[in-house]
Amino acid sequence: MIVLVAVQDVGGANALTPVIHQLRARQVEVVTLACGKALSVVQSAGIPHQALSLSELAESRMRSDLSQLLTTINPDILLLGTAWGLSLDKEILAVNQTCDRPRPTVSLIDMWSNYRTRFTHPLSGELVLPTQIALMDAIAYEQAIAEGLPLTHLIVTGQPYLEQLPLLLQKASVVDQAAALRKTWLSESPTNSSIVLFASEAFSRDFPPHSPYYRGYTEITALQGLIQAVELEEQRSHRPWVIVDKLHPEESLAFVRAALSASQRQIHILEHQPPLPCILAADLIVGMTSMFLVESAFCGQPTLSFQPDTLNPQDFIGSRIGVVPAATSIAALSTWLSRQQIACQRQKPSGSPTDLPSFQHRGATTRVIDVLLKLIHSA
Repeated sequence: MIVLVAVQDVGGANALTPVIHQLRARQVEVVTLACGKALSVVQSAGIPHQALSLSELAESRMRSDLSQLLTTINPDILLLGTAWGLSLDKEILAVNQTCDRPRPTVSLIDMWSNYRTRFTHPLSGELVLPTQIALMDAIAYEQAIAEGLPLTHLIVTGQPYLEQLPLLLQKASVVDQAAALRKTWLSESPTNSSIVLFASEAFSRDFPPHSPYYRGYTEITALQGLIQAVELEEQRSHRPWVIVDKLHPEESLAFVRAALSASQRQIHILEHQPPLPCILAADLIVGMTSMFLVESAFCGQPTLSFQPDTLNPQDFIGSRIGVVPAATSIAALSTWLSRQQIACQRQKPSGSPTDLPSFQHRGATTRVIDVLLKLIHSA
């Protein structure tokens, strides 16, 4: 049996990494194609892969190259991460559909958002659907149906990355990296400083002001709100704080630095860092609607979704199920910082995921593999 895996984004690569490892442990031949930000994930996971050029996706020869790859590899099934816009998974799905004998395909959604968009080709506007779409839970299932994805294509498997999170947190390399990061962030601050990490996202690019997709704030205005909230708390408690801005892999360091150039506050800007050491190194995590916040809550860290002036913050999955509380004003954010009371007695994350019925992902990796095997046997 040959499984062809294709990943482009970090989330999809993280979610499929446990599946790839378990397939290989079962002596299944896995051929992995990776491009974009997924390359660093598969490389750090030690997964043999073939690197593709993301820039070539927009060129006509990419489809002919993918067609040749499918012919050469001749896989029994395709397992795909999902991404927005022009993406490797949609191009492979399109090429596979033109084959004389299309292979069965499984696409795994790793985050509770943009279900239909992930399968909408940006040039034609048409849906490019796999045989099965693996979803995280019942909430994702309902949301996918509401966005118009066909019921017959949907199956709930759980999210393999979330299943593996407890084991990943215990790795010595993660603990060591966290200690090194914390030491660096506190190197120029009082030893009793508390560290708040802002989990940024590329909102200015994806949901720009004056566009139909604008959410009422950007990563820059949210970070500026956090700075104000921290300074209010410092004035109230006379307790020093350190602010770390962890950039999303899709963000531009130059853009963020330019946007913050007028700020008098020292901000540690962090890029190209894996999430878990950052979560463990910080005292508090604040973000907007990133999957990073869900991971942080699973790790036992105090975590908040800050969505300035948003009317319905419960749209974020972390807030909707009660894992990540939300604040919509600077005053509410400052109050939340104050209530944590972590400067005098810092509590380490427990290293175990939050035990919530909505987030039971145990067995997710095996369930994804079971879907693959069932499709192969029925083909």
